[in-house]
Amino acid sequence: MEMRPNNIAERLPCFCDIERRPYEDIMFQLYEAALNGSVSTLTRLIQNDPQILHRVSLSPNPETPLHISALAGHLDFTKALLTIKPELASRFDSFKCSPLHLASAEGHTEIVKALLQVNKDVCLAPDAEGRIPLHLAAMRGKVEVIQQLIDAQPKSIHQKVNGNYTVMHICIQYNQIEALRQLISLVNEDQLMDFLDHRGNSILHLAVMLRQSEIIRYLVSIPTIKTEVNALNNIGMSALDMLEYSARDLKCLEIQDILMRAVAVGKNINTSSSKSHQSQAMLPLANGKSHENQVNQGAIRLTKVKGIIKSGYRKFFTHRDGWVEKMQKTLMVVATLTAAMSFQVATNPPGGVWQQDYNNTTMPVCNNGIDQICQAGTAVLAYTYPLYYRYLIINATMSFAASLTAVLLAISGLPLKNTLSTWLLIIAMIADIMFTINTYYFAISMVVPDHVLDDAAEALNYALLYGNGLISLVLMFVIIRLLLWLLSFTRKLLGWFRTSCNIPGRRPFGI
Repeated sequence: MEMRPNNIAERLPCFCDIERRPYEDIMFQLYEAALNGSVSTLTRLIQNDPQILHRVSLSPNPETPLHISALAGHLDFTKALLTIKPELASRFDSFKCSPLHLASAEGHTEIVKALLQVNKDVCLAPDAEGRIPLHLAAMRGKVEVIQQLIDAQPKSIHQKVNGNYTVMHICIQYNQIEALRQLISLVNEDQLMDFLDHRGNSILHLAVMLRQSEIIRYLVSIPTIKTEVNALNNIGMSALDMLEYSARDLKCLEIQDILMRAVAVGKNINTSSSKSHQSQAMLPLANGKSHENQVNQGAIRLTKVKGIIKSGYRKFFTHRDGWVEKMQKTLMVVATLTAAMSFQVATNPPGGVWQQDYNNTTMPVCNNGIDQICQAGTAVLAYTYPLYYRYLIINATMSFAASLTAVLLAISGLPLKNTLSTWLLIIAMIADIMFTINTYYFAISMVVPDHVLDDAAEALNYALLYGNGLISLVLMFVIIRLLLWLLSFTRKLLGWFRTSCNIPGRRPFGI
């Protein structure tokens, strides 16, 4: 990787000719003003040449004066540039860094705020190494900047560096515990174990690999991480397993003690024996393993199996972050198409409509009760196959309603990242597909001649049974997960309510 100049002056464009041309001299003064933060010089240059900031694009240097002032921390100069030419906030240098990248790395909070007011989308723009501004702020532990960036673009917290590791992994890699605390406070605690790198390592895995005892102690104090302390990565190793590949020193034993306290081994070992084993953990045995390791070997194996099951569940049965948002346009197209199909079936039924009134004398099928009339404009097959046609209309109507529900959810502005909105949209789409399949079945049953249908009736029935059965299983699974989530949410809400009521001087729900 090419190293950046340490001296800000070295970032100025090189106008090295002894006799500079007027254009080069003016541009040098502009960049020098950016380096020094001289707003008066900027004002004078603009008065002499109102197009000077537009001529920056002609400079051989990819860095703009805004890059220089944002890196140097000159707030007034930066605001002046953004007022005159806000497009500079979206420019990138030779390292694909925007001014927001540089200001975030240096921790210039006010400059970051000014840049975000102009363009928030730069928050998600990666540099040449795949890092967005949030990653650079986390590397330097700039807590206030982290808050600003996530407020501007909440999805940036889930952005990975080249698809490899998350911003929380960066905090651990650079030992920025305060930045890590800030990030964890901004996400749902249940999602912490979803922050995995490309090898399936959680933030606890990385902290153990780097042997950062302070961060490990903090992480296992979080209930969710403490519960999932035995979660496995892609090669089937827990955080505790990684210690076996580390040098056996005092720090390794300290980390082992922290993790063992978090592991649910206490269910199998009573408190007194646990203390005894902890005191003997420092005494190596003949086979080179600690006494505590031998006693807990069976328990660790059990927790490994449990971790594999939970890891598989999380991999195959949990929603990926943002997938509904990515599929929003596709889902709208599918929902609109099925709505049009259902509307077509209802308004232009298979078999057509009667062109005039018929009675049971002129048309034998017109034997529908008291009137004994087939009215013009009504469906022909409604008289020929009344039961099937009734089911056809019911399913077409339900499919139409489910399609419109999905479309309304997609265009209503509800946050699709929200768990409840996601599940409602999924349930609507599943119901839409189910009723569309049934509509197709009943339409085929009425339109296809009997001698043809008899040969394919069994296959058609099996296909309908398979389709409805599969969709019903998926729908049941989604509904169960939704009910479990609602139950969990209700418990948390009641717990918060009780806690709020027990705090003196505090009233629940802001009453």
